Amino acid sequence: MLVAGLVFLAIAAGLFAAGRSQKRKLEVLEKTETLTTADLKSRAAAQAGGRNFRQLAEVKGKIECAAPLSAELSGTPCVHYSMRVTREFEETTFETDPDGNQIRKTRRGSDTVAENTRSVPFEVVDPSGRIQVDPNGAAMTADNVLSRFDPADSYGRAPSLGSFALDARRLPPSDPNRVVTGYRYEEQAIPVGREVFVLGEAAGSPPEIRKPENPKARFIISLRSEESLKRSAGSAIGFLRAAAGLAGLAGLIMSLAAALRLV
Repeated sequence: MLVAGLVFLAIAAGLFAAGRSQKRKLEVLEKTETLTTADLKSRAAAQAGGRNFRQLAEVKGKIECAAPLSAELSGTPCVHYSMRVTREFEETTFETDPDGNQIRKTRRGSDTVAENTRSVPFEVVDPSGRIQVDPNGAAMTADNVLSRFDPADSYGRAPSLGSFALDARRLPPSDPNRVVTGYRYEEQAIPVGREVFVLGEAAGSPPEIRKPENPKARFIISLRSEESLKRSAGSAIGFLRAAAGLAGLAGLIMSLAAALRLV
């Protein structure tokens, strides 16, 4: 029971830390000034020609990109995508019951056979102008553009979809007790032409929004609105605090009960 109590206390600490992170995110969203692209350029030009300009800011507008990516699985024109291909299988195992009999059981599982993430610079365009964004290092909130399951090929051919094709020789070795049932394809993307919310550090002249130099500062690129992000963070804070309190109370009770038994 002591071990279980300590586990619950550790879980409570993790939930509390996650709640604090969401609280900091909400504070940043509320405190950071939302500016037009023209305002940012004007401020950069006014500060010694922009050579030393650096400011945390939020911008909102439409995504434009001269050389967009084509998402690997779906072919979606985008400025960011993340894809994953998993191999799903059924595995046969044998267990011994109390009478010494062998019981055959089948369980389902999966392993990742391919994953990839790519991003390219793009521009945010609002009614006042446009500004360049370097997405490297940003926390992305993208759209789910593909979720598909294909049954395994009876000839054992390697999975392929869109521009993705995996050499069968690169597949992880399959256990003889496993039967491959198929492949699941999943992809998230930030498509060109969508409205986007960006929170980051504007720097240089003309200014570009990029990952802040301060490692504790937030860098967010999201297809969700600022208001939606605020609501989500606020809800998460309440849930994580309540869960942390319950886990901490359970851990404390278990630990005290175990200590009393040792007395």
